[in-house]
Amino acid sequence: MARPTLSRSTIAILALVCAVVLFVAVNVLADRTLRTTRIDLTDGHLYTLSKGSLDTLSKLDEPITLRFYYSPRLGDEVPSLGIYAQRVREMLEEYAALARGKIDLQILNPEPFSPVEDRAVADAPAVVAAVAAAEERLGRAGRILVRPSGTEPLVRVMVEAADRATTEAVAEGVAAAIRRAATDGQTET
Repeated sequence: MARPTLSRSTIAILALVCAVVLFVAVNVLADRTLRTTRIDLTDGHLYTLSKGSLDTLSKLDEPITLRFYYSPRLGDEVPSLGIYAQRVREMLEEYAALARGKIDLQILNPEPFSPVEDRAVADAPAVVAAVAAAEERLGRAGRILVRPSGTEPLVRVMVEAADRATTEAVAEGVAAAIRRAATDGQTET
């Protein structure tokens, strides 16, 4: 009995199909097994977490939330900012991956006039510093609460203090920091 023979073109097509299947399989396997594996070939290991960072991550006792506010629209307008934001995002993702579930990374786009933008204003370093100074001034005799409204484009400041003058001064100081943070983030388009 004669063995069936395959033409050269049939063999070439089968070889091409096998190569494509192998290529896809290797990529799927690499994606699943090497997701957090990185090789840093830069001088000074710019993209490698320091021993101090790794030690800090290993010692986290309680979960923490990291909020990364980034506007893709701004990144499109200023490409260098978009590239830098990508590097920061990748570093934060690496922190979260190595923190054994102790870091909740939230990547947020603060669209204009949105609750996310209000949250970004409330989380601004100047606002956080103003709230900390207010808490120190109030001590145990009062309290302060700053939170974005869930229904309106504003940030609410609530203060309780021993007297009206302190209440108004503390509230106005924090509100001024919020107004500055809100206007510093605005750009002309």
